[in-house]
Amino acid sequence: MILSPQKATLLNSTTLIVVGLMSYFFSTSSTPLITVILGTLILICYVLYDDSPKLFAHIAILLMFLVFFGLFNPMMRAIGYSDPFAIARVLVMQLTTVYSIACFIVSFINARKKS
Repeated sequence: MILSPQKATLLNSTTLIVVGLMSYFFSTSSTPLITVILGTLILICYVLYDDSPKLFAHIAILLMFLVFFGLFNPMMRAIGYSDPFAIARVLVMQLTTVYSIACFIVSFINARKKS
């Protein structure tokens, strides 16, 4: 099931914020706040999406790509430490981000077919 880009943006931003805050409270590092900040920026794109859908869709997908690639290093660290909670946390954020990117790509393809 493919969500609309706007709903996918809400799903991704909520996941990044909630899981990032959970990670921040369970760790001694402030690094998980990076995903919270990026999730907040994606949430702002969700709120402003109706004003200019094309602009905020492109900004949101750019931020999602940053999140996706930025989570590779934490995943490698979590695997290296054999920390199942960290692996699950990063995996959830990466999977929702990939799903949201896929929703946007399907939407872009459909919009291109219609024009």
